Amino acid sequence: MNTRELLIEATYDLGHSVDQIYRGVIEPVVIQMKAGKRVKVQAADIKPYLNKIIEKYTKADYDIDLYFRQTEKPSLEFLSHASGTPAQIIMELNLVKTKIKNLNKMEIKREIEKSLTHELTHVIDMLKSKNKSPITKDYYDPYKYVSNKLEFNAFFHEIKNYIKSNKKKWNKIRSMEEFRDILLSVVANLADVLKTNPNGYKNLERKFLERLARENLLPKDMITKFDAY
Repeated sequence: MNTRELLIEATYDLGHSVDQIYRGVIEPVVIQMKAGKRVKVQAADIKPYLNKIIEKYTKADYDIDLYFRQTEKPSLEFLSHASGTPAQIIMELNLVKTKIKNLNKMEIKREIEKSLTHELTHVIDMLKSKNKSPITKDYYDPYKYVSNKLEFNAFFHEIKNYIKSNKKKWNKIRSMEEFRDILLSVVANLADVLKTNPNGYKNLERKFLERLARENLLPKDMITKFDAY
């Protein structure tokens, strides 16, 4: 594994910062949207949080442009992308009206924090590895998309965030079937991989297991069960 790959495999502690961003900047907007109000989010409100996170992991020179909008398009994710170059990164936050209306408070928080975790991982990886945006034509091939090193690392951080918020449930996993159910529910794109490329899914599942093992994050009951054999 070369130096660039090692950098991309780095794991960041984003949970607390992502929670601060949600509670301090995004939740007030969500509450007003629930009440039917149209609100404007200032990019300056979130930049101090982002700068604090990024400076914790890299001293690279960068500039981040943030775009916020409320939209009627249900096809858009809450946080659509982080793109550009390491020197000029663009993050776009789409607050989808139908999702805000139909999901409860905890579901909205979970979905937005999941997206923030994914995209912030991209931003830090892009700065540390001096790599451009991970968005490529591979997006249309589910297996190649999740296999992309930058995407894989971002999805791994989604899993890590899930583990932190669901420790008891995670540690009670005792079988590969239970592990697979959780993995598919956390990394939504894996369902498309399983459907279109079963062998590719098995390869990705193994890679996630290996990464979890290296970082001592495997479910405790699963480890106990394996040790018994």
